[in-house]
Amino acid sequence: MDTASLAALPRPGPGRLLPLRPPTIDAAAEAERIEGILRTEIATWRAEYGLKTSFDEGLSYGFSTALEAYELERKHGVSFGLSDFDDAVRRAVPLGHVFKGYPTCFGHRHAKRMFQSLADGDVPRAILAAQVGSTLTLNPNPQRPS
Repeated sequence: MDTASLAALPRPGPGRLLPLRPPTIDAAAEAERIEGILRTEIATWRAEYGLKTSFDEGLSYGFSTALEAYELERKHGVSFGLSDFDDAVRRAVPLGHVFKGYPTCFGHRHAKRMFQSLADGDVPRAILAAQVGSTLTLNPNPQRPS
């Protein structure tokens, strides 16, 4: 935008904030929709390489709270509950096995594009080709158009 257009925008007075709009999507329902598509994409991709796929609901549920603590520490520098993530990984991963994760963030809600981005990267592709588990967290940005 040019500076004249920016200068013409209304500005709040001192001590006042611009009003925020509530999210226009149901984040939980959208996360479930995206996760369903991603699971289908993962299973299809792995089948093309002759790999079987199963999703462990217990593992996914067990990691969800611990993963939120890990993400909180990474985003905000607050380490509350971070040891829970480490403990959950130690308890869930059998001896001789390795836990691998690939934290990522997308600025859109297109599940097939998300999957393609993962399949195109060396590290996530290696994880997709291994025994996998997944958790999806969707944080809607109310000021961003869908």
